[in-house]
Amino acid sequence: MPVVSSKIILLKKAGLYTKLSMVSRLEVLGELTDTLDVTKEHIFALGPAHEPSDHTHDRTNMRIFRRYRVAEYRLHGLAGLAPKMRSDRGSSHGISPRMRKIVLGLRLMRRKRLRVRTIHHEACMRARLLGEPEPSEWQVRMVCASIADPDKLLSEGREKEFKNKYAITYTMAPADARNPQMVLEIDHTLVDVLAIDRRPKKYQKKSGEVRPWLTLVIERRSRLIMAAIFSYDRPDQYTVAAAIREAILIYPGKPYGGVPDIILVDNGKELLSHHIQHITQELHIILRPCIRHQPQQKGKVERTFGTLNTRLWSSLDGYVDSDDTKRNPHVKAKYTIAELEAKLCEYIQKYHHEVHSQLNMCTPLQYWVENCYAEPIDVRRLDALLTKAEGREVSKLGVQYRKRLYWNRELGTVIGKHVLTRATPSYAAPDEIEVYYEDRWVCTATAADSEKGKAVTAEEVRTAQQEQRQQIRQRIHEARDSVINADAEIAKHQQEQTKKGDQSTLASEEATHDLPSAPAQPQQVTPKEEPQGRQNSRHAPPPDLFNVLRAHYDAEQA
Repeated sequence: MPVVSSKIILLKKAGLYTKLSMVSRLEVLGELTDTLDVTKEHIFALGPAHEPSDHTHDRTNMRIFRRYRVAEYRLHGLAGLAPKMRSDRGSSHGISPRMRKIVLGLRLMRRKRLRVRTIHHEACMRARLLGEPEPSEWQVRMVCASIADPDKLLSEGREKEFKNKYAITYTMAPADARNPQMVLEIDHTLVDVLAIDRRPKKYQKKSGEVRPWLTLVIERRSRLIMAAIFSYDRPDQYTVAAAIREAILIYPGKPYGGVPDIILVDNGKELLSHHIQHITQELHIILRPCIRHQPQQKGKVERTFGTLNTRLWSSLDGYVDSDDTKRNPHVKAKYTIAELEAKLCEYIQKYHHEVHSQLNMCTPLQYWVENCYAEPIDVRRLDALLTKAEGREVSKLGVQYRKRLYWNRELGTVIGKHVLTRATPSYAAPDEIEVYYEDRWVCTATAADSEKGKAVTAEEVRTAQQEQRQQIRQRIHEARDSVINADAEIAKHQQEQTKKGDQSTLASEEATHDLPSAPAQPQQVTPKEEPQGRQNSRHAPPPDLFNVLRAHYDAEQA
């Protein structure tokens, strides 16, 4: 009988065994550890009275106990009293190593898990052909049970469970802290809160309730929530582009932003669309998709979604769990998407000023100010991140867009003309739109029924009308002045041409007077031919200048 088993039996009979550690066993032995001669009475004196019935077995236990005490404790000290394991623990008994490997291979061969009885049948068939002893079903079961869980998961193709539980990884927080680049993580998910559906009836759901989509942009180092956009439907490429634009913009009330170096996204088609790729290339941003089925590569935004569920959404009426089995079927929507957005903005303001455990006891906003920086950019270069341009005609009242009227004093210059409008994609018509005319930005028009639009006064309207008249009159005067200047230039040019013509005529006349005339030849005319000569001289052409000069030259030679 093994020493450990004998000791356990002996202590059980003495009423002293309760899974003791080596220190506890030393305390139980007490004075017997240093006593040379130990009798049965000494052992049972340590516990309650007990009269054994099998004296032979007691003598065996006493002998083993003495050997254990002398051999283990006196030779190895306290370590000798430590519990010992079987030397063959974890190995298969009565099965050859070759058959054990065959059983392991049968269990790990296919993606579909085989029953133990099937594996036993296959193993016995191979054992008979190989001349090996056939394993029992119990042995096959024990071998299959000894296989590690990672081996089972990978052999069955359960990659996701393997990565979640057993895939080795390393925290990149120190590396992220040392990295000076600005990295954004973008993702979207369904909000676990029912909202009232305020869309037109042809788009509404029958229940009148909907779970809205939320697109988040998180800065990796500071954990700042750079942008958050709600939508009724699954976000498209323009929603993602608007989220990037909102994350880059810097304006009063949002002191953080700038052009990032890297944007991490998953493999969704809206996140890797040509529109997003062209814009990131234009802004010199690296668009980096994560490896499929590895959400930990953008774990900051994934963790933020979980934090919103536990700290915000779960505290609101209309909350439904993301797990269908735990969802309350009687929950009703109480808030609109606009109200949910307001509550999220309130939470973001609070979150940005809370101490974060992963930021060396700094708030996200404080960490951004002290350790992060991104190059700002002209807002007009970000207009391509808005929705697709739509044509509109400007009326006296403004621009009509998604059943809302938008106005700006600069629209007075393009009244009656066709313009292009761009806006941030949203679940409702936005409060502001961008207006362009002939590839030129005109203004940012504000909805008349928004808070900013309602603040427009009559004095501002009169000022806009005066500016419109001044601009029109300025264009009129500029057009008239251009005609006057052209006429003056033409008159001046004509005057110069006339002056040059007079001067050339005068010079030719002076040259003609200075030349000597040719000697006259005597002409004998009969009385009858004189009238005919006069008639011919009347139609004779004028003398040629070349002939005059030649006659003068001949005269000089003579």
